[in-house]
Formats: sequence, structure tokens, C-alpha cells
Amino acid sequence: MRVTLHCLIDATVRPVKQYDLVSIPGLTWHQFRATRGTPLGFLCMVNAERDKPQLPSAQEMAAMAADPRLAAFFKGAPIE
Repeated sequence: MRVTLHCLIDATVRPVKQYDLVSIPGLTWHQFRATRGTPLGFLCMVNAERDKPQLPSAQEMAAMAADPRLAAFFKGAPIE
């Protein structure tokens, strides 16, 4: 990983720095966002047989977006 970024894991957004290890349980919603204006690079190891990509439903997205911090994350707004 080359930059400071924010990571959404389930319903929590947290900062991540270079060399941090982020462990994500299987079948847990997650997303990484680079700090604005900086490139993002990271290594991702998954069990390709177990962890097939899945997107949240419209209802799940609406529920997450009801949280102001998550809504800001989804819109790409700066996270404090």
C-alpha cells in the first residue's frame, strides 16, 4: 500500500496508513478509498473459491447511507 486511505468494513470507516494490515472477515462489505489527489495501491489476498464478489442490495445501501459518516464516505467527501 502506498498512501493513507480510509477503509469501510461493515459499518465502520477507519483510517489506514502505509504498512497497516487490514483483516476483513469473509462476506463482509468493505471498500477502500484513497485520500483525494493521491494514488492507491494495495495487496489483496482472498480465497477465490469462497469469497465471490457481492454488491449490497439497494436496501442495504440505503441503510448504510443513513449513517452520516458512511454517506460522506460513499460520496468521496473528506473523512475526519
